Amino acid sequence: MNSNQKTESLENAPSNTDTDDPMSVDEFIRQLEAKEKDLHITAETTVIEIAESFDDGELPEFLRDEFQEAAPKPVKPAPHKGKAVVNANLESENKQLKDKITKLDGERVEMVRDSQRRAKDFSNYKSRVERERRETFQNQVANLAIQMLPALDNLNRAIDFAVELPQEGEFRQFFDGVVLVNQQVNEVLAGMGI
Repeated sequence: MNSNQKTESLENAPSNTDTDDPMSVDEFIRQLEAKEKDLHITAETTVIEIAESFDDGELPEFLRDEFQEAAPKPVKPAPHKGKAVVNANLESENKQLKDKITKLDGERVEMVRDSQRRAKDFSNYKSRVERERRETFQNQVANLAIQMLPALDNLNRAIDFAVELPQEGEFRQFFDGVVLVNQQVNEVLAGMGI
């Protein structure tokens, strides 16, 4: 079926209006709102209030069948309780509330203990991590020193041997530079506690 056939079938469709006086939807809504205002009907209005507004206080025929089945049964007022019964109920409720307060206080104390324990555990964790970090750093420095010491010993031997050689011109400047480097490395290692 193509779109032209759909349009033709809609144009030929019979109109479903049973009234002789066609009116627009807007006009119909306006008339309905006017009738609601005349009857004082709002969204909060109940069916019972509407029924009471009829002259004879009866529901119209079309509503009577639905609401007679669901009519509320009259509730008998409860017999007046004595003060003793009311006091007993209040005392019972008061005891239950005190028990509940005691239980909640116990839970609060337990929560405070848990939070204090967790704070202490966290503090211990922080100090342990800091201690392990320091130990790791010291171990790394010690490993570096252990690996550097043989090279530093060889540098000291080379300097001791070069001191006995005749020191002339450019060799003297090279020798002084090597001695300064040796001195700096010794100062750095001494600063690290080695």
